Amino acid sequence: VSLNHLSPWLGGGPPENGDSPTNSSNGSNGQQISLECKVWRNPMSLFRGSEYNRFGSSTQKEALTYYDMNLSAQDHQTFFTCEADVGRPEFEIMQTAWRERDPHVRIKAAKEALEKSADCAPAFILLAEEEAVTVLEAEKLLKTVTATMEVISLADKRDALAAQLSGGMKRKLCLGVAMVANSQILILDEPTSGMDPEARRHIWDVLQNIRSERTILLTTHYMEEADQLGDRIAIMSSGLVKCCGSPMFLKRVFGAGYHVRIAKDSEFESKSVLQVIQKHMKSAKIKSEIHSEIIYSLESDERKENSSAFLVQLFTELENRKAELKINTCGLTVTTMEDVFLKVGAELDENCDENHAFVDPKALLMNEMEKNTGFSLWFQHFYALLLKRFHYAKRYWPMVLLQSVVPGILFMCILLLDQSIKNNLVTETRDLNLELKMYEKTKGFVNREIPSLFPSFVETAKSRDVFITPIDENPNDWTLSDQRLDSDIGRYLTTFLVGAQINGTEESLSLVPWYNKEGVHSLPVSINLLYESILHQLFPKDNPTIEMHNHPIATDQTNTAIMMVRVTLIVSCLLLVPLTVPLIGASYVLFPIHERVSNSKLLQLMTGISSATFWAASFCFDLFNHFIASVFLFVIFAIFDSNKVFIGTVSNGSGLFLMFFLFGVAAIPLAYLFSLRLSLPSTGYATLVIILLLTGLVLVLTFGILDLMLLSGSDVMSRDTLDALVMTARVLPVFSMSFGIQKLYKVGSYQKACLDSAKETLLKVCIPTLRTDDPFYGCCDNLCRHRGECYDQLNALRFDEKGINSVAVEFLFLIGSGIVFLLILWLIEGNFEKILYAFEKYRKKPRIQNNSTILAMNNENIVEDRDVSDERRRVVDLTNNFSLLTKDAIVVKELSKTFGKLIPFRAVNQLSFSVRKEECFGLLGVNGAGKTTTFRMLTGDETLSAGNAWIDGLSLRQELKEFQKRIGYCPQFDALLSKMTGKETLYMFCRLRGMKERAIESYVRDLVEMVDLQQHVNKCTQQYSGGNKRKLSLAIALCAAPPVIFLDEPTSGVDPSARRKIWATLSSLQEKYGSAFILTSHSMEECEALCARVAIMVNGQFQCLGSVQHLRSKFGQGFTVMAKLKREFADDPQYMREIQLRFHERLPSALLKDAHQCLLHYHITDASTKWSQMFAIMERMKAEFCFEDYVISDTTFEQIFLSFARKQRQQ
Repeated sequence: VSLNHLSPWLGGGPPENGDSPTNSSNGSNGQQISLECKVWRNPMSLFRGSEYNRFGSSTQKEALTYYDMNLSAQDHQTFFTCEADVGRPEFEIMQTAWRERDPHVRIKAAKEALEKSADCAPAFILLAEEEAVTVLEAEKLLKTVTATMEVISLADKRDALAAQLSGGMKRKLCLGVAMVANSQILILDEPTSGMDPEARRHIWDVLQNIRSERTILLTTHYMEEADQLGDRIAIMSSGLVKCCGSPMFLKRVFGAGYHVRIAKDSEFESKSVLQVIQKHMKSAKIKSEIHSEIIYSLESDERKENSSAFLVQLFTELENRKAELKINTCGLTVTTMEDVFLKVGAELDENCDENHAFVDPKALLMNEMEKNTGFSLWFQHFYALLLKRFHYAKRYWPMVLLQSVVPGILFMCILLLDQSIKNNLVTETRDLNLELKMYEKTKGFVNREIPSLFPSFVETAKSRDVFITPIDENPNDWTLSDQRLDSDIGRYLTTFLVGAQINGTEESLSLVPWYNKEGVHSLPVSINLLYESILHQLFPKDNPTIEMHNHPIATDQTNTAIMMVRVTLIVSCLLLVPLTVPLIGASYVLFPIHERVSNSKLLQLMTGISSATFWAASFCFDLFNHFIASVFLFVIFAIFDSNKVFIGTVSNGSGLFLMFFLFGVAAIPLAYLFSLRLSLPSTGYATLVIILLLTGLVLVLTFGILDLMLLSGSDVMSRDTLDALVMTARVLPVFSMSFGIQKLYKVGSYQKACLDSAKETLLKVCIPTLRTDDPFYGCCDNLCRHRGECYDQLNALRFDEKGINSVAVEFLFLIGSGIVFLLILWLIEGNFEKILYAFEKYRKKPRIQNNSTILAMNNENIVEDRDVSDERRRVVDLTNNFSLLTKDAIVVKELSKTFGKLIPFRAVNQLSFSVRKEECFGLLGVNGAGKTTTFRMLTGDETLSAGNAWIDGLSLRQELKEFQKRIGYCPQFDALLSKMTGKETLYMFCRLRGMKERAIESYVRDLVEMVDLQQHVNKCTQQYSGGNKRKLSLAIALCAAPPVIFLDEPTSGVDPSARRKIWATLSSLQEKYGSAFILTSHSMEECEALCARVAIMVNGQFQCLGSVQHLRSKFGQGFTVMAKLKREFADDPQYMREIQLRFHERLPSALLKDAHQCLLHYHITDASTKWSQMFAIMERMKAEFCFEDYVISDTTFEQIFLSFARKQRQQ
């Protein structure tokens, strides 16, 4: 990668000349930044793969993220960007967008040439892996999917859903998506984040193999990754490129030289050794010192060219005086890219103002930490938990909508529906004039048996627009004649509506009107037509007519009211409660599920609060919210209950409000119980809504039908059986509330019906013979008063003998249900571990008893390392003497975990170790080795199959709560509440730890500064980047400085500068408060910097244990030599062959690992070679072959780790 033009001005223009500067300065508003831009020009022979000219971007807050940046990346090169603070994600995005708008490149070709691996899990988490990769270009990729899966080691997971993959596998999948299209340019954002070292190394090999075919632009927080893969590396800060060049170039310009790492004897004196080292390197100083190891920094004086010659003399003296200086073993490590990164950041910090200067954590931490006890501690816990719910609720509006607004709207709609039904039932009667005109053109018939009346009937019908057909036969025969039936039967039925059959004599007539039932009013109209024809016959001159009207008599109001009660009661019972209150009850499951799944609940319980206090605070807050929702719903009823059925009386109104409120008393604990088993808030909400709907709607409908069947005389079951079933179902909140609302509606409606009834109607109805089960009986004061069964005497809040009209019975059921659910919750949450461990005492002991058999359970060929055996014996000695048990911070004995019953699998196999006070113990292993299971058991999140652990003499099995109070925990996945800010979260945990209120503010402020989170502490955690979430999780673990702190990858995704600051914080806590740390990490450098001792796990067992230098000396695999050639000789094949020949002559065990970009990488497998000999040989070769530079380093601890990690795969 070359830097064609670097313009680092903030707010200024580009340099006047367009040349590529090798030294430049920058400034902002008159403030100069003294850091020089170090730029190494690229070889001119390389072809340019991509170029970025005048690159710039800004954020919404008008802070310039990038300014006028010009970069080019050559074909077949890997280019890294490493940020000191911000700007990398924007750089990635602009890289992707730039290709599409470059006027010199065709857009389509640019799209095909560019692929990006985002710094996030794949969005298509519901697709299987093969589907996720194939979805981009299905036809083009079908043939390469299998090959790509095999390359990234996901072939065995090709049919698994992406959502089911681990974090490291998701990163592999993202890389596969970027690679599968065979694009010319790959843009990879943190491609190995979250992977264990072995998987990370595999991905490095993959990228090394494709580097000859593609140009790779990559960002990372792993400096070793940049060192291993990068042909060119650019370090950025505040949107500016601060330096750019090859790894060797940057190390030479910014490097801090070598580091000598010495494993100490018990009588080792650091100052004596320092004096020896300073004889050869005057600038040497102690970099760090822990219990068993010390590191000296050897920065060469003024970067002399012959600095390596001094190392020959230094190691000759150290090797000769090894016994005298009490040195067990010693090793050498070279400047790393992380040292370069930190050096760049240090040069920037020298020009920053004092507010951004690094502050020693020791100066921030308070000397003494007072804590609350007794009632004050309980009240502080309760207050902190309530405040947590308040902060979360005020930013989570969907909760308010589900608890109040949506149910209120549904209640409103159902009440309006109820009113609409009543309005349709109460309609006024209307007068109807019955005449033939209503049927328009009509036909009829009449027989001719009485000739004198025949003309009169025809004329009268004609005046009414009715055409009459005279007939001579019997009307039955005429209407049923074949001719009539064969014609249009439809027209016949709709037009022939009237007729007359006149028999007898003029003195004695027999009149028979005929009508068609298809016309509703044809019968009275036909009769009227016949009588009018007779009047016309009798009084021909007067032209008489007869008018006929139909006006129904008005229905009695009492009958209408009673009918309305019976009809609308069905609507209210089936819709009002079962369809609305489940939305309220299910809403209380959302937060508990989120809190449990995120592991925030576990961290809170680990502070020492009781489960009863935890759930009591949550219950009180939810009940208060439910009270507000009940008031809101009651107001809805008051506004839209126009008939005043529910709030017509004080007793009914009070009963309605209490019914709403007490439903929460039962529904909230029920939601808590469901939250213990459901894994997603949305799924939990939907599941609980369905269950409440079924228990409400279905059961109410079922029991209602059964009740009607028994009233009708059916013998489907006895009344006692139905009553028993109803009594049992009333334990369910929705069902009990439905019954209560039904009673309230029934009582209120009957009372209103009596008030609306006319007195005259009641006098006619209320007779002594009226049956007591008649709906009118409760309105008859003269009959019901002495029996106490009048409707106006009904009180919904008063108990009656049968409980038919009393909602007080439902109140008792709701309260009782809530108490039962809370007791079940308390038994599960507060005493589950005790019950389980007590049960285990009475279980049959396994046949495998002795240690040797147990150790062979997973692999019979494993022989326990001597250091591991010594630690096991030491733990036995500690546990046999209680006074010694409190000497160490934590003691773990024979810790085991077995999964499966039919085919048992022991994930953790009898681990025994102890961690001293002020010690950091590293627990390393690849994925599946048992680290996380071990952490979960020691933090109380997983039960133990065997073994025990003690902190301050407190047993993990018997005294879990007291054990957890002494633990701080930073889990692998951030246990944060998304709607709370970082500051609110830290305040909460400090209160839960019992810190005095007056000390919390200053402690949180100092803690935030120690983990470098000042700029983000007032933001909600959902806005945090991955690195900032890790910082906050670490700060939570450090709250109140507990005696033992478990750290599961605490600095994953954190930039190197902040990582070093965190390391300093941990060391200060160790020294000031005596805290012990148990650390897991995928960063071997982090383990080397922090851990006094390290244990490597394979298949649930310790393979080795000791200090880093002890393990390096015991299991080391030689040396690493990096030689950089001068550019003018790099392309000479004869020159290269001669170098390789000399290497093998002088170092027979040398193996060439890599050769590219004028760089040779050799691995010396002979671990017995002396350091002085190595440097002497390399000095001669440097002079002979004109090496530009070379470095020699010890076997890295990561190489030792990988050698053990391979056993996990093989076994």
